[in-house]
Parts: sequence; C-alpha cells; structure tokens
Amino acid sequence: MVPFPGEGSGVLLRAAWDVLTAADIPAVVIARNGRVRFVADSARTILRMEGDEELTRQDIEQKIGWRLPKLSETLSSTVEVGGREIEFSLVPLAEGSQGSVLLFRTSGEALDASAMLEKVVAPLQALRQALAAAKRHRETNPLLDDTAATIDRILGELEQSSDGPGRHSSPSSIQQIIHQVASRYAPIAQLKGISLESDVPPLEDVIESADELRGLLEALVENSLRYVPSEGQIFIGARTTTHRKKLMALFFVMDNGPRVPENLRQRIFEKDFEWEEAPGERTGRRLHDCFDFATRQGGHCWVECKSEKICTFFLSLRLS
Repeated sequence: MVPFPGEGSGVLLRAAWDVLTAADIPAVVIARNGRVRFVADSARTILRMEGDEELTRQDIEQKIGWRLPKLSETLSSTVEVGGREIEFSLVPLAEGSQGSVLLFRTSGEALDASAMLEKVVAPLQALRQALAAAKRHRETNPLLDDTAATIDRILGELEQSSDGPGRHSSPSSIQQIIHQVASRYAPIAQLKGISLESDVPPLEDVIESADELRGLLEALVENSLRYVPSEGQIFIGARTTTHRKKLMALFFVMDNGPRVPENLRQRIFEKDFEWEEAPGERTGRRLHDCFDFATRQGGHCWVECKSEKICTFFLSLRLS
C-alpha cells in the first residue's frame, strides 16, 4: 500500500491503513476532504491502474463509472472494469467525519479461511488488545471507539466474501449443513472476538433445496455477526420435532446481541421491509427470503427475544 504525500494522516486513517495492509485487502483510503490518502497495490491491479502516480477521487470514479456519494454514506455495488465484474463497498470512518474506505474485490472471489487467519487474525487481535488496554487506563475516548467501530465495519464487508472449509454444493444431512455454515463463519467470528458454536445432534435427515437453506442460515449468522459485540456469543443449531403429527426440522441462530424491537418482530419478515442499520435498532437482511423459503417448505420463520440478553431466529421446515 503506497501512502500519498501531504497532510499528516489522523490516527483513525492510519489504523484503517494498518488493518488493510496486514490483510492485503484491495482498498483505497479517502480523507474527509475527499483526497485519496492511501491506495493498495492490489486495488491498482483490480482497477487496471499502472504506476505509482497519485490518484484522485475523480480517477477512481472514472474507472468504476460511478460517482461516489458523500463520505458519510455507505454504498455497495457491482461494476465492470476491463471486462471483469468488480464489487466495491464504501465504508465511512467515524460516520464520514474522518473519511472513508473503499473496498474492492472481484465478483465471486472468496477469501480463503486459512489465509484470513494467517494475514488478518494476528494483527487485528493485536490492535484490539491495544485498544482495550488503552481504554482501561483512561476515560471514554471517542477516537478509540471510532477506531474499533472502523475495524468492525471493514470486517462486516469482508463477511460477504468469506469462504471457509466444508462448503459443498450438496450437503446430505441437517448435521452437515449446520457444521458447514459454522465452519464458514468461524474465521470471521474469531476476527471480531465473537464465540461461534454449533449445536446439533447427529441428524441424518436429508433436506431438499439444501443449498438455498444453507444460504439463508448464512444470512442469519451474518446478521448476528453485525449486531453481536466483541466477546459475544452466537449459537447455530438444529433439532427435529413434530407439529400436527408432521416431522419438522427446527433450525435456530441464537446470540446475545441487541433485541429486535417488539413492534418490528413481524414486520422484518415482510417483503417490503427495508433493512437499515439504525443506531440502537436491530433488524436484519434477507429475512423475507427466510420466511418465504420456510413457508414453501411447510414451515415458518420467526424471532424470539424472551429476555434482555438473548435473541433467537428460528426457521422450521417440514420433513414428512
């Protein structure tokens, strides 16, 4: 990653730069005045920009064919560069007051779990430990909080491209599906300091549309990873039960993140519900897809928040 000359970079920009460098992530860091401060060599390769000359925001916009919004806004899209589909995400730093990070990846490209553990976990854990130590020895510091939030936002975007061991096209049992989803997201959870565990007995029942089911369970885990704080817990599991003399498979994703507001617990599964990450308000994405899939399979999808500390999403399917 090549730093551009000019004004001294702030602590938050430097922290973001260190994280991205350690992870070898194709990214561009833009300061709050709109100036491009850092650019990864891998980002230059994806954008087909040769040399080490200074880039401007206009250069990047011209290459992706997209006018970037205010740096306080979050944006994700797919564009074509040089005949290849490129996915990019704009991630604000401290709500844009310190600039923004532009992340790139080739569409369909996956991050290998072992590579993530080797390149990302160690430096991120060290940075988190340093932040925690600093907070223990001083009063609340907005800059430290913003730096931690920046790391979480970047990791949240990486969740969409993670790929772990055990991911197959046609799992043959409930147990396999649960273990595959848990294995895929274990590296991301570890990066964020979250405990992710699976809880499933040896259920060999075969699920029709298993690929679709696995994708929806992954969406539920991704939602948990977005809302559960560091040192939190997520459990993904399954059981078999009966309903009206019908054998059912009951899948669940449980965590100790914030609760879904009571007035939204049915609304979030409706087709026209728009997912937004409102401060202090937990919702989720792809929940209507979960509801629609469960309904087509003779089951149901719902959320329960029976205590102040536990939130559980359920998805049931008819097996017979």
